[in-house]
Amino acid sequence: MQTERSSLPGLYWQDVFPPRPVLPLTGVPAFLGIGPQKFVYVNKVNPPQVLHLWPQFQEKFGFQMLDNHLAHAVRGFFENGGRDCIVVWLEDDSPQALENGLTADSILDTADLICAPGITDQDRQAQILKHCAEMGDRFAILDSPDSFDLDKLKANGDKLKKLPGNDYGAIYGPWLKTPHGKEAVPPCGHVAGVYAACDRANTPRAPANIALEGVLNVAALSREQQTQLAQLSETPINGIRSLRGRGVRIWGARTLSSDPQWRYVNVRRLAITIRRWIALNLSDVAFEPNDFRLWVRIERELNSYLQTLWQQGHLQGATPDEAFRVRCDGETNPPQVRDRGEIVTFIEFAPTIPNEFIQLRLIHGETGVAIASS
Repeated sequence: MQTERSSLPGLYWQDVFPPRPVLPLTGVPAFLGIGPQKFVYVNKVNPPQVLHLWPQFQEKFGFQMLDNHLAHAVRGFFENGGRDCIVVWLEDDSPQALENGLTADSILDTADLICAPGITDQDRQAQILKHCAEMGDRFAILDSPDSFDLDKLKANGDKLKKLPGNDYGAIYGPWLKTPHGKEAVPPCGHVAGVYAACDRANTPRAPANIALEGVLNVAALSREQQTQLAQLSETPINGIRSLRGRGVRIWGARTLSSDPQWRYVNVRRLAITIRRWIALNLSDVAFEPNDFRLWVRIERELNSYLQTLWQQGHLQGATPDEAFRVRCDGETNPPQVRDRGEIVTFIEFAPTIPNEFIQLRLIHGETGVAIASS
């Protein structure tokens, strides 16, 4: 952006303002659901559909498709504060169909959340977690099995804890009773709506202890079983509880990881958002001369962004120096790194929860931006 004004005849003063950094859009889930094969092909709705309002689901898919897991999840998303989502009907429950949905262009470009309503098969959930971890810029909201068996729920979660990429996902249960049908519905859509509402409010809080809208009760567990599930400190399931006088609430904010650094949903998603901001605003440093001037630019822009996060309360510390550190210099970029065509930046930040620094190693190369935990 620039302005121009005259001061003397033939002389002009030009003010040049750098473009404002682009903020990544967050709280946008991709809903992947299994639909009747005949319906998918006859109605040509298999390509991803972008929705901004719940009535658009009926417009896209028809009234006859409103009573299924995918429809209930999308409705729950909008009822709980969601604004934008992507919907994909999968042809079947095969790994290839799921992979086709996960790698659709509109999902790769936009979504930062992945939901597969009612898909509780552990092989498919493992596939989703692996995808999220490999992409590094999205988070999976998984459904627990629709079960009355507390031990079965815990065992399912324990198996997911052992999967690669488990810090890129969280699991929620039990399923929900809603006024829109007789059958229990998976919770991922309602939870995704809460994620989106928290993102829009730009608050550092974890998406927990928040009442769900459009829900009558939990479907499977008694109040006593809900309490038992919540008291199992090692369970990876984020319980949903019906509390007297307080409605039905999300009662957990943990990822599937046992790593203390990535235990909490808001911490992992904060790291994902930082990565997405870097990809949007610093991807142009590729092929630039890897010298002092570039290092200063990277440090300046990252420090500015992280200070904004600190001012908003996402990072803890009395001063910015206590909240984050960025280092991009000759020490992080010795000759052997520069010879590989890479730019290495170390980032440390202290999220609101837990009380410790998270370290990231940022690498710019010919293939784009890569971020690794240090």
